[in-house]
Amino acid sequence: MIKVPKFVGMKKKDLETTLYDLKLDVAGKGNAVVMQSPKPGVKVKQGSTIRIYLGDKSRADD
Repeated sequence: MIKVPKFVGMKKKDLETTLYDLKLDVAGKGNAVVMQSPKPGVKVKQGSTIRIYLGDKSRADD
């Protein structure tokens, strides 16, 4: 079992270069991760699929 990392706030390009023992199912349009399922900290089996939702980050967050 591995703990799901926090993807929210990551840029789309960083997802492509980050290595995890998880499969990422990316949905949506945008340049930043705005939501993920399951949430960070949840323990899942190695090789599990994590759903990543992309959106546009507000400029205040930059």
